[in-house]
Amino acid sequence: MKAFREVVSLLLPLLLASCAGSGSMVFSNVEKAGAFPEQHDLKLDESELVSIDVPGMRSMISVDSVLMALSSRNDPAVALFDYRTLESRGKYLRHGNGPAELLPFTGPSRSNSLLRYSGDSLYMDVLGVNKDVLRWNVSAAFSDGREEIEAVPGFKDLKSVPFKWMLNDSTVLCKKLEDNSRRQVRELYVSGKLQPMPNAAELDAASIETPNDGFLFNVLSTMPAYNPERDIIAEASLFLNVVNIYSLHSDFRKSVVLGKSVPVRKVEKDFKATGRMSQSIWACIPCGDCFVLLYGEEGTEERELLVFDWEGNPVCKYLLHEGVDAIDINGGTLLTFDSETETLRRYKL
Repeated sequence: MKAFREVVSLLLPLLLASCAGSGSMVFSNVEKAGAFPEQHDLKLDESELVSIDVPGMRSMISVDSVLMALSSRNDPAVALFDYRTLESRGKYLRHGNGPAELLPFTGPSRSNSLLRYSGDSLYMDVLGVNKDVLRWNVSAAFSDGREEIEAVPGFKDLKSVPFKWMLNDSTVLCKKLEDNSRRQVRELYVSGKLQPMPNAAELDAASIETPNDGFLFNVLSTMPAYNPERDIIAEASLFLNVVNIYSLHSDFRKSVVLGKSVPVRKVEKDFKATGRMSQSIWACIPCGDCFVLLYGEEGTEERELLVFDWEGNPVCKYLLHEGVDAIDINGGTLLTFDSETETLRRYKL
């Protein structure tokens, strides 16, 4: 039995790597997630039920003492709160066709927004769908309700790019549909110019079988977390049970498979048969020296917070006994949100 396990451990990377380029959207350097050195059980009865009046909230982001409840459906799109007291600080970012307004049914999220300090002021840059970046002075709104929002030019070339994530104030990670919408190809938009990303070529090779479907390209949907100090992206697949970690300007690239690998073809086939895709990764957020995945099968009341370092090594696992679909971590505090029941909870980590 021991010899059998040793053979399997030697063959597993080869078996996983054989899927690269054939529909599993992984790098040739691929491994199964190992055991986590630490594991903690976050019990429901040890959490605090939090009440804020934001019907239609989809997710949240916090920075220091600022908590933002986000929604693309609400108008305004952002409700601002004091993180510690939950005191309301107003609602901001309206929808409309004005130069300092969001397009209808759009809103800030972790993917299309950038939170950064300039001097003592906190700003949020929101990448619109068909317009320039909106720059919002969050500190001014938080301190005395001033609505300082301006349109920042320089991003009009991204109008036709369906998937884009702001990495810093001049760099956007883009994914364009190619090959009759069968593939998603990554490029970097840097200071007004699109650049190829050769380090992500293996991921770009993944494809669905059905051309020009109008929806099935979502099989390849991902959500990234970015570490600017390390210049590394952790790009988690919503449906394929894998997170791909790669450097923007070096040769480092690695895939980590969570649980059982799910081939692209299986997700595509299941959707054609049932009309739905089963999501397993719900969030991917940076957290200092680590990134955190919210992981769990759709339709269950169990989730896991999987903490990895930026080389893809397991650090810690937290067990959650609720089917949440959004999280935020601020210091030693975890916020969880279930959009179906609109339940917001607070845990101490």
